Amino acid sequence: MTPKLREMSAELYGTPEQASAGLAAYTDEQLTLLIGFMRGSVAFQEEMMRRLDELVAARSAEGGEA
Repeated sequence: MTPKLREMSAELYGTPEQASAGLAAYTDEQLTLLIGFMRGSVAFQEEMMRRLDELVAARSAEGGEA
């Protein structure tokens, strides 16, 4: 990561130190639960995008609007 990208990232997301301070309040068990929730959320969103892609492709094949 370039220094400029690191700087821009810190402006948007905060520094790694700020992130760790925010997570310090959680137990390992709670963090594990959060990780599982976030992975499930990503999987759900990816499935929804796949379905939308299929709908767009089907409509395009039928000559309809995408």
